[in-house]
Amino acid sequence: MPRSWGALLGLSLGLFSIPAWSVSLGPVPLQVLLVWFLFAWLLLKGGTSIGVLFTRRHWILVTSIVMWMFLKDTIDVGSFLRPTQVLTGIVLAILAAATIYDNRALRYSIVILGVVVASSGIVAIFQSFGFAELTWARTIYWTQGVRQPSGLETYPVAYAYSSVAISVFVFGSLFLVERDMTKRTNKIPWKIYMAIGTSALGGLLVSASRSGLLGVLTGIWIVLVYAKKTGRTGLIISVIVISTLLTAIIIVMPQSLLPDKLIGKFAETETDNRLGGNLELFWPLIKDNPFGIPGPSAAGSVFTLTASDAAISRLEYERVKAANAGYDPHNAFLTLAVHYGIPAAVILGVIYVSLIFSGRQAARYFRSSGCEYEACLLWVVLAACMAVLIHGMFHNASIALGEMRNWYWIGLALALIAKAERLKRVKSKYSSRGDRSKAPVSSKRFQVA
Repeated sequence: MPRSWGALLGLSLGLFSIPAWSVSLGPVPLQVLLVWFLFAWLLLKGGTSIGVLFTRRHWILVTSIVMWMFLKDTIDVGSFLRPTQVLTGIVLAILAAATIYDNRALRYSIVILGVVVASSGIVAIFQSFGFAELTWARTIYWTQGVRQPSGLETYPVAYAYSSVAISVFVFGSLFLVERDMTKRTNKIPWKIYMAIGTSALGGLLVSASRSGLLGVLTGIWIVLVYAKKTGRTGLIISVIVISTLLTAIIIVMPQSLLPDKLIGKFAETETDNRLGGNLELFWPLIKDNPFGIPGPSAAGSVFTLTASDAAISRLEYERVKAANAGYDPHNAFLTLAVHYGIPAAVILGVIYVSLIFSGRQAARYFRSSGCEYEACLLWVVLAACMAVLIHGMFHNASIALGEMRNWYWIGLALALIAKAERLKRVKSKYSSRGDRSKAPVSSKRFQVA
């Protein structure tokens, strides 16, 4: 694909990360239009076989969840916003998958996304110092006296959804694939990765998002586990450098701005219902409505049987929500189960479980086949996916509920898994013929037709 394709993909990812500063054509944001435009471009001019980008089982999983959501909304609600968002996310995942076979497009998309998120992080740091006053206009804090740094996002939780994955990815790349990814293959200088990661993570610190920080720490821990397995000696030095930079940020911040906020946030953890209380509160509602509560416009359906059943379910939902201070469960799986039923939550869980186990097997196969770059890249992407998942365990949004941007990381992981399995099949075919000399020894020679 031409450079402009990768640049536009990076632009769309960047706009997904700062939606408050994007523009819309009618009701559709520019970043969504770009995703569908790039998809059409890929189909018409890319020459890529879309079907081989994911494995068959993963195609079944991602199509199952969007089909279930369309069915639920068709029968019960009459609004297709959420399933349309998921469908757009899947298309974004396909675009991400295509970049696995085009290093230039991968480089452009990562760098542009990283620069946008880093800029947002720098704005958050300035906000914490009392600067960047005009940027508050597009946050939820514009008319409030007490403000929480949010960068170019609308509030800290949204900033964390934008920053956790790219933070884990760039630091993980420095840890694991610096020689291959940042110098040889993608030609991204390590200084750019360090600047992106430090700015994004600095913004996350001043936003005081506990779940975001937990997600990043989890992602980095996953990278450390793999680094230990592969015996990378330079990892400890990298960790020391990054830890020193983060410590410096904390030290130079006014004492009243950062440490007290973090201490206060973590002190609230003991009374946070998201750690278990919400399951007890919302489970009876989910059990009584296993296919999801009826939507606001539902007057009775196959799921709720009668109009009175639908009304009762809605009233019970509002009562439980009021008992939770007017909020949904603040857990990605519980919220999905409330609105789209247990089947949707189960499918989402299976997607992540399959991602973990298939990803581990694929990374192991890449290593045994001498494809060290692909093995490290896959592990870093899996760590980024898990970081987003951990953050979502304490909030309502997920790749099935509004989080279109993080389908990008899912797409990268699924494409690498499919690439490993195709390479394995090709090698097996050559081996069965007794002609191993022609079998591909590196995935560089193994491209999508």
